Amino acid sequence: MNTKGLKITVISTQRLATLIYILVLTLLLNNYSYGQTTDNTPVMKNDIIGLWMRDVPSGIGGINGKEGLFFKSDGTYEFIGIASMNALIWKVDGDMLISTTNTDRYPKPEETKLQITLLSEYKLTLGGKDYISGSYTREDPKTSQALVQWHKVINRILIDNAKSYVVYVNENLDKYKKEELTLDPEKKGQESRRLILLTDNGQPIKLSLTEPDDLGKMEWGSTYYYLNGDIFFFKAPYSGHIFKNGRQVLWVNENMNPLTDIPEKDMKDAEIGIQERSRKYLSLFNTAPPLRN
Repeated sequence: MNTKGLKITVISTQRLATLIYILVLTLLLNNYSYGQTTDNTPVMKNDIIGLWMRDVPSGIGGINGKEGLFFKSDGTYEFIGIASMNALIWKVDGDMLISTTNTDRYPKPEETKLQITLLSEYKLTLGGKDYISGSYTREDPKTSQALVQWHKVINRILIDNAKSYVVYVNENLDKYKKEELTLDPEKKGQESRRLILLTDNGQPIKLSLTEPDDLGKMEWGSTYYYLNGDIFFFKAPYSGHIFKNGRQVLWVNENMNPLTDIPEKDMKDAEIGIQERSRKYLSLFNTAPPLRN
């Protein structure tokens, strides 16, 4: 064989192994950015907002074989297919996802920090040993069948619980302390508003108030139902509003059927308005629910 003019470079086994290691590491870093998005930019709140789902083994739980996390722009989030915990609030701090949860049995909020080890347009991996640690795939909330089915299940539970609690309170009215107030007319030509408050050991249970029609006559009424000092259900003349952990979780019509097309902003605005009105009228009785962030 004629090798004239041919240069041969001999690489030792150790050097070759080192080069392969560097090449593999480079490829990994290009695809997996620790604490950053895959384009090497810092993790931002908007990168997380949305629906993230993962498969779960049959018989473990979930809905349609899936469970996940639904992060909202207002800092709240939902567990999808996870009924053992309540998702409260979330935020991003550097490469950490900080989530706050509680349970119905233990209502005190608990904060958990999970490291964001992978984030791309369609993939999210949370490090740590918490139950929600692991890898998720982004889904479109508008087309996710798991989300639709889960909301049907949860909405029915929320509505049944609200109905049962209303019945329970109204069947035990004689057990509660009753106070009544008549307010001065709020507008010229409007009748006086009447308030009736029921309390148990100083905590509000039920607040009923008359509501004016277009002519100022107190022909309608609305009612707040409280559980452990928080609004549990608010019945307006033509709608109902179910709360959990101090936040509105479901808006229903006068027949207690869920309204699932309410924009997120309208849900939040209604929640704030209902809470502010509750505090206003309870303060007239020197009773007020705790403020929440």
